[in-house]
Amino acid sequence: MKKVLPAVLVAVFLAVLAAPAAPPIVTAPTKPNLPAAEPPKAEKKPRPLPFHGNVASIDKSARTITMQGKKQRLFHVTSDTKINKDRKPSSLIYLAAGDYVGGSYREGADGNLELVTLNIGSATGKNQATPQKPATK
Repeated sequence: MKKVLPAVLVAVFLAVLAAPAAPPIVTAPTKPNLPAAEPPKAEKKPRPLPFHGNVASIDKSARTITMQGKKQRLFHVTSDTKINKDRKPSSLIYLAAGDYVGGSYREGADGNLELVTLNIGSATGKNQATPQKPATK
């Protein structure tokens, strides 16, 4: 038995060495790695910026609003502008010089400041005078 075991091991070793190697796995030819064609990206609109203040003047025919301040900014009202008065949908005809407004705007491709939203109404926050309750005794 002791002589048979080494003979079997030698035979198995020789069989493994003499056996042909496994045939290579053939796969379909692959295309070279080309970057995927990206769909054209739509031009992103700039992010809306907030504004607030009092109206200096309005040109309803040109649909522009000029704001009061050191640097008087001229905003253009577009067909996409959402106008609200006291949180209800409204139109530009209800806006008057001196009204407090707020909202958001974007800079257009031509450099104009185009209104995204225009909120006509009373001032809110720190600058608004709050009525005080009468002192009770």
